[in-house]
Amino acid sequence: MSTAMGNARGRARLAFAAVMLLGTGLACKGHTTGPAPSASADQRPAPPSGFRRIEVEGWSLDLPTDFQPVPRSPDSMNLTWLVYEQNDQAKGSPRVMFARHTKPADYPSRVFGLTALNGLNRARDKRVLASRQHLASGLEVTDIEVLIHRSRGKRVQWRRLFVHSHVAYTLIYSVAETEAQRHRHNAETVLQSLHRTQQ
Repeated sequence: MSTAMGNARGRARLAFAAVMLLGTGLACKGHTTGPAPSASADQRPAPPSGFRRIEVEGWSLDLPTDFQPVPRSPDSMNLTWLVYEQNDQAKGSPRVMFARHTKPADYPSRVFGLTALNGLNRARDKRVLASRQHLASGLEVTDIEVLIHRSRGKRVQWRRLFVHSHVAYTLIYSVAETEAQRHRHNAETVLQSLHRTQQ
């Protein structure tokens, strides 16, 4: 009798231990260290070498580190310009301009882009070198490369135009024509970095 009871108690202890080990194993499988990543966290990679990220009015841009802000241009009542440039004194120096149109945009991005493209094609002092419409960061954008003839010399501009929440925006990277090929990569980096940080 005592032997049977001892065997029963032994089997019970083994069963209990097995359940505890099984439970511990399951818990270990489901355990993760550190907080879970936030769904709203910015998962974009850091800016490329030689660039820094700025934020303005709910948007972010990666700009070359040697670009500095300059006073906003007062030349138009319909646009609010954010302007950065490399060297204000150098003729033909590169410049980044980001414009928010103050009038509400009651038209889609595609129409805004095509209207701007048609206007450039009709202008005598401008020549469109390339253009395309596509999706970028969830936005329908129009990218335009245009050569502009000015009294101080020719400039090449890379433009990205789009509409977001009934507001039209224009992002421009501009540089002297003689420096265009050297700055093409920087221009593409700036345009492709445009990202909405606020909903």
